[in-house]
Amino acid sequence: DEAGTMKKDRTEMSQLERDIDEMGLPDDGYDYTVHLRNPGQGVFLNAHLSKEQEEVNRRRDIAKARSITKAEKEVLQLLDDDEEEEDQEEEDDDDDAPPALDEGSESAAAGGQTKARPQRE
Repeated sequence: DEAGTMKKDRTEMSQLERDIDEMGLPDDGYDYTVHLRNPGQGVFLNAHLSKEQEEVNRRRDIAKARSITKAEKEVLQLLDDDEEEEDQEEEDDDDDAPPALDEGSESAAAGGQTKARPQRE
């Protein structure tokens, strides 16, 4: 029997020792459980909706769309149009980028700028 190196039987452990052991925390005498809390019952959210729930959501969306005033519809349309314009501007900005230079070219060595040399007479 190697005292100190052999783990206690779970029946001999206190609740605190069992909690620490279950969480894989070191058994160094510190009460790590003071930093933990019970997560409670929680709520399970299924990512897949039932056909009935999909129908309820669809009908709710239709009802919302019908209840929007004409002015609200116009504002939403303007916002959508503005978003599309911004996306197009970003794409256009990418097209305006100067072409990449070869590393060996003179203009790359000069920082992309060329200087006019004075002519000798």
